[in-house]
Amino acid sequence: MILNHDEMIAFNDIFVQEWPTWVERTPQFSDSTNNFLRRTVPVGLSVRFGQDISICKPQADLRSDAKDWDLQRPYGDLRYLSVALATHISAEVCDRFIPIPEVNVLRHLREEDKTAYNHWDPRIREEITPEALQGYPVVTEKQTLNKIYDQHGEIIPRVKLLAEPGSAKRTAGVLVNLGKMFDIFEDRNNNRQPLRVTGYPQAYCSSMGHVNSNDVPAPFHGVVDDINMKIRNLSEDESVQARISAVQPIGSQCYNLLSHRLAPRAGTQEVQKGDQTAAMASAYKQGDSTCQRKGRRYFRHCEEASPVDRHGMLLELPRNDIGQNMKSLRAENVFLIDMLAIPASKRNGK
Repeated sequence: MILNHDEMIAFNDIFVQEWPTWVERTPQFSDSTNNFLRRTVPVGLSVRFGQDISICKPQADLRSDAKDWDLQRPYGDLRYLSVALATHISAEVCDRFIPIPEVNVLRHLREEDKTAYNHWDPRIREEITPEALQGYPVVTEKQTLNKIYDQHGEIIPRVKLLAEPGSAKRTAGVLVNLGKMFDIFEDRNNNRQPLRVTGYPQAYCSSMGHVNSNDVPAPFHGVVDDINMKIRNLSEDESVQARISAVQPIGSQCYNLLSHRLAPRAGTQEVQKGDQTAAMASAYKQGDSTCQRKGRRYFRHCEEASPVDRHGMLLELPRNDIGQNMKSLRAENVFLIDMLAIPASKRNGK
């Protein structure tokens, strides 16, 4: 059952009003030992928003974001809060690049109070001193960029990308290297279910595609641990501090934004459902009447327009803004927030 906002409120109100009476009239629940049922209303799932709600944009007023979240959700009434955070990653096509002068890079590090490292991972990275940076190669032997990172794991720019004069900005689709997809995850053996990472080849490439996992990428673990530590420190009650961590990683997936925008939910893209194959299979008479009836339905559906044609029509709709945003890789991470692990006075949008 799918309810809109007003219907959900009405549905909840009916339960609140009628539930006590129903319990009293039900013999197996009406005795005095079932106080739990008397006090508890069995409606606990609420979906407040759809997808693609922007949050914490660069240069945004985070106090305004926090205020909005505080007003929009009754945190004191929630047991769990599930949040999916998505980042769109795109690749800009350039014709060539030129190194940024080392003196400019060093000045940037001083002004921003940053330290240079050879890797984003704090566990294995090594610091690059200003003296060493002056001789640190910009490209590797394979002619790829030799990236350096600051203490927060962000790339420190050392090259300027250039395009041919007069050419429009070009972007390319991004896929995950399936041969290295395990490198971005970490099996922590923390009594949770074993790490599972699944790759889905795309565009007829056996080694490039989409990824799904039951955990979030390794760089997020440190951030989540920091958040949980700060939440535990909000209370002086040791029993609260000993609770299960308030923020728990649930899973992640990386897929092309095009798939996200053209399908209302997973598995509903026509080009992925096999309708055309089912229509062709209906020509065989060996199947029973049920199979033949379904096959004829698929045939009529594909006769109007093939799945590829329907997919093409969706791409041509003005609202889809074909371009950089539609080619991006959508990296989506899901987290579960245990509200009872947060002190009651601190359960708010901030």
